Amino acid sequence: LKKKGVLQVTGRKLYVTGGVVRDWLINHYHGIAYPPDDYDLATDASAESLNLIIKAGIAEGLLPEDTKLSTTEKKFGNLSLSLDGQTYEVTTFPFASYDVPRMYLDSHRRNFNVNALYYSIDEKKIYDYHSGITDIYRKTPQSIGDIKKKIKEEGVLYPLILVRLLSRMNSKGALDEKTKEEIRR
Repeated sequence: LKKKGVLQVTGRKLYVTGGVVRDWLINHYHGIAYPPDDYDLATDASAESLNLIIKAGIAEGLLPEDTKLSTTEKKFGNLSLSLDGQTYEVTTFPFASYDVPRMYLDSHRRNFNVNALYYSIDEKKIYDYHSGITDIYRKTPQSIGDIKKKIKEEGVLYPLILVRLLSRMNSKGALDEKTKEEIRR
């Protein structure tokens, strides 16, 4: 979308987030490389705005005619974008007020701090609201928010995601007691 000039016209921003940023940093600090298997994106455009932007991009010939945008989870503003034979998960930032950065609000709904990193394509900068970069360096991913709530939301996936993160970081560190206890429950 950036290469094709679609978002520049509207002044909207696009961020790469989640696993791609995390895995790049793991490789940077620890030399453990994982090729990206998917790209998660985030934008300050609303779902409705992004839909209009995509339609205008197709009409202007900036995007292929088979480009599709569909809603995957309305509650969180999650969308699926099919472009050039690849599918991208796109999250739209929640809107609460002008006083709180919308990216910050979005970061709180993510499960672990190392998955709540946002790379700004325009600024060539990583946004990190939860010390995810530090914990990648230390090989100690931390839950964002109330761990009981996160486990309730994600169920059995939560400990599996944690184990996968620890494995990816080649972490030999011990989990804190609160995390161990909640996972045991």
